[in-house]
Amino acid sequence: MQRNPDCSSDVDDSPENTQYEGEEKPSILTSNFFMDQVGEIVLTLKSDMLSWESLDSLSNEDSSCCLGILYASKSDTFIKISEVYAVEFIDFGLIHENPGCLSGHSSEMYRFEVHGVQMSKGQPSLWTPVVYTFGHDNKETCKTWVNQIKTFLGMETDRPKNLLVFVNPMSGKRNGCQIWENVAPLFSQAKVKTKVPHKFMEIYRHIYIESVSYILP
Repeated sequence: MQRNPDCSSDVDDSPENTQYEGEEKPSILTSNFFMDQVGEIVLTLKSDMLSWESLDSLSNEDSSCCLGILYASKSDTFIKISEVYAVEFIDFGLIHENPGCLSGHSSEMYRFEVHGVQMSKGQPSLWTPVVYTFGHDNKETCKTWVNQIKTFLGMETDRPKNLLVFVNPMSGKRNGCQIWENVAPLFSQAKVKTKVPHKFMEIYRHIYIESVSYILP
């Protein structure tokens, strides 16, 4: 991977030098990347997991928060493929190599994003969307990784392709419809088709109004 003079790397991670392990089409990929808000890493892809190991020891910060946005934590070192719902190549742009948005070195390179969900440590029933951004000087290297991750996602046979979604308009302090509008794009990004029977929501509204009218004196 080539870099500017002040951030050099001795590892050549062009597509022809990306390490493949396995007998058939690569089941494991290993390359050096730069991870947004973390720094230089060794990224490893297996059929069931995407993991990374930081090569930077300049910062002891575990994670950072800027303007209310929580960035990648250095304590995060992997994500299971079963917890990934999308991956996309996002072309050329900035990678911030150290935690924080107002300081630290940044470089322009080709990037791809891995979108997944993460279980809350305090609330096991709560899952939060997470995004990990990886950068590389070589465009084809990024595309190779994106395609291979997509291949593994396609092997997740238990994933639904179509969902019938019933939205309770009175849930979430009567913000059920708004909540659904906020999370619906995640399903589209995951290539899951959803259908919301709006007639059901209208019927539920009438049932709710009638029940309230019956209870009130």
